[in-house]
Amino acid sequence: MTERVRPHASREELVERLTRVSDALIELVASADPQGWNRVSGPGAWSPGKEADHVADALPLHLWFVRKSLGERAGSRPAIERATLTTDRSPAEVAERIRRERDTAVALVRQLTNEQLELPSNPPRGRHDRVAELLQGLVIGHLETHCRSLDEALEI
Repeated sequence: MTERVRPHASREELVERLTRVSDALIELVASADPQGWNRVSGPGAWSPGKEADHVADALPLHLWFVRKSLGERAGSRPAIERATLTTDRSPAEVAERIRRERDTAVALVRQLTNEQLELPSNPPRGRHDRVAELLQGLVIGHLETHCRSLDEALEI
């Protein structure tokens, strides 16, 4: 029995989706009203500012998984602080952080080959068991999730 070839997005499609969703998120964050930026909606809930800052913190971690899967020297696993509910950064500062991390991610994806996109995830990441799936689900999916959530939170 031959192994079924899994269809996944091409490198160009991944770059396009990554750019599109991160541009939308950057625009949303950059235009956020500073008055509601650190508003906490309830006990234990992140403010919109913290949620946006989390996105900027998470991109290096997600790319760490990709780099490890590619066999690159990825250094130690980046830590993400989740306990603080607000941020000290302004919307403009967070938007710029997301832009920088997005640029790093896009540069990495642009240089990948089809063979690299098919490499297994290392360490294994559940349903994201190939590099292409890490990029689609872990990187782009995370951006999409927080973009929707922030869009709702910032409209309130």
